[in-house]
Amino acid sequence: MVNGDDDEIAEVRRMIAPSIAFITDEARRHAIETLVIQSYKDVRADNNRAISNVARSLALLNLQKGLTDVEPERATSQEATDLLRAVVVFAHAALEDHLRTLGLRLLPFAPAAVLDLVPLEGLNENNRAEKFLLGRLAPFRDTRVQDLISRSVASYLSRWSFSSAKDIASLFEKIQVSDALLKPFYPRLEELMVRRHQIVHRADIVGLDSDGRPVLAPIDPAMVRGWIEHGAKFLSEVNKLVGMNTLLPKVIAARGGS
Repeated sequence: MVNGDDDEIAEVRRMIAPSIAFITDEARRHAIETLVIQSYKDVRADNNRAISNVARSLALLNLQKGLTDVEPERATSQEATDLLRAVVVFAHAALEDHLRTLGLRLLPFAPAAVLDLVPLEGLNENNRAEKFLLGRLAPFRDTRVQDLISRSVASYLSRWSFSSAKDIASLFEKIQVSDALLKPFYPRLEELMVRRHQIVHRADIVGLDSDGRPVLAPIDPAMVRGWIEHGAKFLSEVNKLVGMNTLLPKVIAARGGS
């Protein structure tokens, strides 16, 4: 395992070398190489985390199936369908988690015009960027600028909810990655996000029957499995699209290498 990791890092170094060869300052060249390697490790860990979260979603769905297989007559009971609703909420959380971590990796290296949209950490509670006086930087005297940017981005993203395809498209616009190849996934993802919102904010209630009892939106295992598998395919495409070839030039540009 260690040897495999060493081989991967060596390959990353070979990939980086031509892009930073023109930088004459050895310390800056080393700093960029170190940052890219750490970013590579972070992205790899993020991808593994996404895979794990998808597996957790499917495990919950299989658990629901196991329970209803034992008692088939309860397959359409409110308890059984509520388990499916819980899986929908978790599946959306898995999607949102990976999109947010993607932003954490790439947004700190965005151009100034994009970072102008991100509020300074702790500046306000409304998540909107605003002008501030120099004194607001006093608590960060011992903080590196790039670290402060990363922390501000993390605070900004922690309040960003992905509730529609427009929110996903907005993220890719901010990290300056074309989502043209991802747009075909958006309609089905929108279904998942809308349903999750309905479950979380309305308990999946769509009306009342003639006796005034809540009527729940229909849901079944095939529907939920379809959303999970579609989300997994989307995340796989995202990981193909956003790799070292995307990350490397952003890191170099942010560090003044180009």
